[in-house]
Amino acid sequence: DFASNLLSGKWKDSGLGQAYRAAAKLPPNTAPAFVDFTPYGPSAGAPAAFLARPVFDNDGKRLGVLAFQMPVDRINQVTSGVVGLGPSGDAFIVGEDSVLRSDSSHTEENDILTTHVSSASAAGSVPSGGHAAMDIGLNGVPAAIHRVPLPFLGTNWTLAVTQSMDEI
Repeated sequence: DFASNLLSGKWKDSGLGQAYRAAAKLPPNTAPAFVDFTPYGPSAGAPAAFLARPVFDNDGKRLGVLAFQMPVDRINQVTSGVVGLGPSGDAFIVGEDSVLRSDSSHTEENDILTTHVSSASAAGSVPSGGHAAMDIGLNGVPAAIHRVPLPFLGTNWTLAVTQSMDEI
């Protein structure tokens, strides 16, 4: 995908192409464009999200766009680093579509863009102070679920932390 034509080439409709076009319109000194996770063809369809921003010379002339594929491994490392919740504790990021944007540490497969949160207390919008409830967790057992909003560059994700009621 390096040096691909993102206006008319094979990957123009990919997340990278979307991020490129959005960043190409941005003025200097603004937040980068962000495109949420979608399957990405050059990575064998693996989930990918992109940040992009325009590059300007010292005279303010637009030179191009710098795009960056978000490091999924680092996001998963942060969410899987739950401390103090015992073996049933889990933390994950949920998109506005109620689909995971990080991998649960309690499943074998990669949950990004494949696992749907069906529990009403783990999906949907979250008050600014967060929301706690008892409901069914990702693993199908009763759990305490605490959610906090996680806004990121115009995307409204939710961070959910769970622990089984039996363990509590």
